Amino acid sequence: MMDDNQMAGRTETSHNVLIVEDDTALRKQVCFAVEKHYTVYEAQNRREAVRALKNADMSVAILDLGLPPASNTPDEGLKIIDYIAENTETKILVLTGQDSEDVTAASIRRGVFDYIAKPVNMEKVIYAIERAILFRESEQRISEDGVKQIYVSAKLGDGLQSIREEAERKLIRKVLLENNYNIYKSAKIIGIRRENLYYFIKKFGWKIMRNAV
Repeated sequence: MMDDNQMAGRTETSHNVLIVEDDTALRKQVCFAVEKHYTVYEAQNRREAVRALKNADMSVAILDLGLPPASNTPDEGLKIIDYIAENTETKILVLTGQDSEDVTAASIRRGVFDYIAKPVNMEKVIYAIERAILFRESEQRISEDGVKQIYVSAKLGDGLQSIREEAERKLIRKVLLENNYNIYKSAKIIGIRRENLYYFIKKFGWKIMRNAV
């Protein structure tokens, strides 16, 4: 792993960073700091965030969990996290207050890469983005070598079967997404027959895209 000096010396490339925050002043402040280094997209609610994620490959998403229409709860932010985890390889950084330890834990269980405490220190924001991009690029290189990294959060006592099923679900979903739901190619990569892949798709309740083959 790179140390601080190596990371600071990395050449920044054209990475996209999504800032999701309904506080306009804070969002603009973060955007101003980040856009000096990366291409920035803005969103102030879940609908705008999902639209941005569909339109561009985001390397990193920085988001506040308390978003309209439920700004007093983390529900909207957690839904964005779930969408990102299921549909993208975007690394997530959560903006959090000092009094939201339970919410922070819930987001980390969903696969959030890191969190940034408020009040926001812009130098820490840039450093967190650099770390997230480094890990993302490392995972992509591992994936190109034919190794799929799958993270599974499980409670002690859940049992091995439930853990295995969750790992299966995440692995199959990841391969399908990376191959645009090409059934033949995905089945070959996973090492199962197409009939078995269709079984898993039905089991997990996924809809097959029209161009799947």
